[in-house]
Amino acid sequence: MVWITDDELEILQRAIAHVRRACAHDGGEPPADSACIELLLDAFVRAYADVAAAMRASYPLLQRDGWRCRVPGCSAHGPLHLHHIVFRAHGGGDEPGNLVTLCAFHHKALHDGWIRCVGRAPDGLYWELGTDRGHHFGGAPVARIAGHRRLDENEYWDGAQVRCMTNSADAA
Repeated sequence: MVWITDDELEILQRAIAHVRRACAHDGGEPPADSACIELLLDAFVRAYADVAAAMRASYPLLQRDGWRCRVPGCSAHGPLHLHHIVFRAHGGGDEPGNLVTLCAFHHKALHDGWIRCVGRAPDGLYWELGTDRGHHFGGAPVARIAGHRRLDENEYWDGAQVRCMTNSADAA
């Protein structure tokens, strides 16, 4: 028996499917001969190399973020995902300033609308926690955090920095 991670299992399953497609005769199962085993191993090695390359590319970003989730208050060290601050579907790229490390729980919470993150990584991030897309909190987040500082009700983030709100009575 061999223990492998879920990622390795997925790679192996993809490789096996590739070999089955390459070796299948008349839609049946491929023959278990040395040529198919060689194809399987080759497909597995190529698929694993692709994943390993992606992991190596993410290593500096995970290291930059301290190998933990960057959501304020979270100290999870895994499983970790790299999140595109500006979604790729909205034109965001893979540059380091557009990627932040999140644990799997917070990554899902962000995509489900419970958390919002904007700005530039690593130190120019603005977070809204408990947003729930306005369904339960009247549109106001439970917490607003710029960098490492929780904002109070008289402060706002203007897209680049924290500013204090002034009202006309204070200005007079």
